[in-house]
Amino acid sequence: MTSIGSNAVPTRPLPLGSRHLLASDDAQDVRDVVNGLTEDDHRLLPPPSGRVQGIVNGLKIGDVSLVFVAYGAKVTVTSPPSGRRTMLVLPLGPMGVECGGHEWVAKRPFALDGTRPTLMAPDGERGCLVGSVDAGALESLLVSTYGRNLANPILISTHEPLQLAAPDVVRSSWLGVVRQIDSQPAGRNPLLDYGLASVLMTSMLTGLSPYIRDVLEPEIGALGPSYVAAARAFIDSHSREDLGMEQVATAVGISARQLNAAFQEHLGTSPAQFLRRVRLEKARLAIEHERHSNTATVSSIAAESGFFHLGRFSEYYAQRYGEQPSETLRRVRSRT
Repeated sequence: MTSIGSNAVPTRPLPLGSRHLLASDDAQDVRDVVNGLTEDDHRLLPPPSGRVQGIVNGLKIGDVSLVFVAYGAKVTVTSPPSGRRTMLVLPLGPMGVECGGHEWVAKRPFALDGTRPTLMAPDGERGCLVGSVDAGALESLLVSTYGRNLANPILISTHEPLQLAAPDVVRSSWLGVVRQIDSQPAGRNPLLDYGLASVLMTSMLTGLSPYIRDVLEPEIGALGPSYVAAARAFIDSHSREDLGMEQVATAVGISARQLNAAFQEHLGTSPAQFLRRVRLEKARLAIEHERHSNTATVSSIAAESGFFHLGRFSEYYAQRYGEQPSETLRRVRSRT
């Protein structure tokens, strides 16, 4: 991959300069500080000398980790598949990028692929901004904003370069947040911090909109007869019980065969699969809540969510979210 940009040490004011974290000529020190904040695990190929002139500024604001990094040298960064960690990169100078067999020079924000590694050659002097947030936080924002249930988890991946919708909106939003952060003392206004985190997350969702169209369920009016909505509500309120589909059908006044046909036609899934999805979503929310309580176990969360076989719960969870529930729990608790 062709490296782009100069080796010069930046002399101008740097983004997030008020939240300075590190200045170092050790490439691995720079890597470790960036990884620690973004929860990425990228690898760094330094120049032949092994030394850089690295600067890292950044902070955690709400659920979002926001980092500025400039290496002061030509380096190659390899980020692993981002999985359930949604990551956007805003190059502040031309950046060589390679992913999935495609190469391009990025001058606008782009997303890291959730299933394939991404190679980047950032501008050594100008650097880049990196925003990182757990996909669950974005999903929660979508659900609360649109008042619709989650249909599929966010997993960003395509066969083409992950270019964002409205990239100039994303760029201006991020740089506006950075300017605001640099103009205020740290920790003085939690309400403002919450608002700035919301701006970052909303702009992320705007940029990612082409890739997350199937994340939410269709609007209620498109979901078919009233008994389908009644069955969904019954399943949701009884999901923690040992619930059979005959019981659901009886509750809404139709046969089990009619129930299955209606779900397949209007929701594209069976009632049993819908029940499993509801249980998984509740389990995921319970695990996310552990950043505050730190008391539950995977087995207790599984049972409370309606799963009575721990092995099957772990299998279904991994299929849906791309990681074991124990991994999610460990990651959530590491952020407390």
